Amino acid sequence: MDRARTDTPPRTWELSTFVLLAGTGAAGVGSVLMTAFYVYAYVSIDEGRPPAPTVSIGFVPVVAYLLVLIAFVAAQSWWSWSTRRMLLGFGVAPEVLRHWAKKAFLGLFALSCCCGLAQGYANPFPAHFDQEQWLAAVETSAVSMAIRGLAFALLGYAGWVVRADIRRAVAATRHRLGHAPPPAGPATAPTTPLP
Repeated sequence: MDRARTDTPPRTWELSTFVLLAGTGAAGVGSVLMTAFYVYAYVSIDEGRPPAPTVSIGFVPVVAYLLVLIAFVAAQSWWSWSTRRMLLGFGVAPEVLRHWAKKAFLGLFALSCCCGLAQGYANPFPAHFDQEQWLAAVETSAVSMAIRGLAFALLGYAGWVVRADIRRAVAATRHRLGHAPPPAGPATAPTTPLP
């Protein structure tokens, strides 16, 4: 097998990276759709129409959402661990995994969770709310989902850039190894032809 094939990232890593990026994109799109839904609910309540029953999240969907969130964090952690092992196998420093957008994602996601905690995840829209309380609750949820959508957008951007950086680093390693001079052999004494 030639070095050009063996010194590129494995296809399994490429596939897992694309799956993770697709999941991040789906989470971002879902957050945007939820933001639009809450904005629509806010306008409806402000016009005097009763809030839709689906606005009240309830306990079971929240537990399901938390389980999905835990699975997403586990997938991200597993990808980082497996990528570090792969980079060490190619002789590439794991620092290539760092990106400012990842830190921004963590900060924004924590901020969105704080908004959700302030609203109350278990029963965010009690039945006894009046119109003003409904408006405040829906507005808080819309802001939380908008922040979360921005956070997932930054995470997807970071994942795409880091993927490109990893491919360049591996290609540079392949180029360096492919053009390295052959190791010097043991010195041998010159031979003189026999008469």
